[in-house]
Amino acid sequence: MGERKVNFPELCRYAVVGAVAFLFDFALLISVHNALMAYVTGSLYLATALGFLGGIILNTYLSVNYVFIDRDGKKYKHSLVIHDYVKIVMIGITGLGLTELGMYIGVDFIGIYYLWSKIVVTAIVFLWNYWARKVFVF
Repeated sequence: MGERKVNFPELCRYAVVGAVAFLFDFALLISVHNALMAYVTGSLYLATALGFLGGIILNTYLSVNYVFIDRDGKKYKHSLVIHDYVKIVMIGITGLGLTELGMYIGVDFIGIYYLWSKIVVTAIVFLWNYWARKVFVF
């Protein structure tokens, strides 16, 4: 698996990518929730999942192309193989589970406004995604 130390410039690139993906995720969450809340019971959790899915797809694309690179600016892997994508999907599914659980705890159990809960949950899942991708994929 090679060296797995946290690389500060890489973590900073991942934070920028994470911020862009978060804004996309957040916009989808708000849009879908507002569009469906009058018609669909549980629209918050459907909107959370759709937002997360959009954000994770964008995050994965940007991570592969701009985050996990070596000192010379080249990708660590010139192309990912199928088992790398399976790992990314498994990490994403775990992140989605953590997101949905965090939203449930924050909104339904504690009573926090859903957007504040999403911000807190995103910070936790951001750390999970970086660590898991660094250890298991890149």
